[in-house]
Amino acid sequence: MLKEITQIITRISGRRGRNCYYQLARAVLVVVRTLPEEPLMKVICAETAHICEKKAPAVWKALSRAVDDIWEYGDRAELSATLGYTPREKPSPHDFIISLACQIWCKQENLKE
Repeated sequence: MLKEITQIITRISGRRGRNCYYQLARAVLVVVRTLPEEPLMKVICAETAHICEKKAPAVWKALSRAVDDIWEYGDRAELSATLGYTPREKPSPHDFIISLACQIWCKQENLKE
């Protein structure tokens, strides 16, 4: 699943290999595993920090940087197609992670049926 998440982030961002995208992929994976419950951002950051062996504030900054970068330089059409809606303004890191995780989770659920 991490491979799929990384590929989606690469399509949306148009870039590869940035450390903040590595942490974004892990944060999305953390949320996919907890859905349908939507964890708070502090929980997402704490669990991602544990996985990435970083401190939670560093993870928060990296996730914010990733969302900023995707919003400024990413492929908006691909972003809209992936999220299933067109954001009118830059989403918060929490909203972005939850939206991306929900789309991935829904695809998995459809495959099970």
